[in-house]
Amino acid sequence: MFTASNGRGYHLLKVGSKRRKTRAELDEIAASANSTKVKDIDLERKIARMEVDLAKARQQAESNAGANDLMNQFASQGLLRQNAEGKWEMMPSNSSEDFEKISPKKTPRK
Repeated sequence: MFTASNGRGYHLLKVGSKRRKTRAELDEIAASANSTKVKDIDLERKIARMEVDLAKARQQAESNAGANDLMNQFASQGLLRQNAEGKWEMMPSNSSEDFEKISPKKTPRK
């Protein structure tokens, strides 16, 4: 059995002994912690920007859906048609009655 007293390797054999870190190692640990914090902040900002972009895209999609519904409504009334290229075009009109179909009804003021 090998025993060590207060010699060169004694601190390595002690239970629970910890080696002290040098100033360079401490600085390296602090720098890596700071870089991790900076990366986390950058990621949080990027996520926030992406959430804003997503909200804008959802709003745009909703307005596009509303416009599509309106165009389909006009097509069902016979005011518009979709050509072979998929573009909407006005149907030729014979009177101003077509305008009356799509214009909102005015309510009398009280």
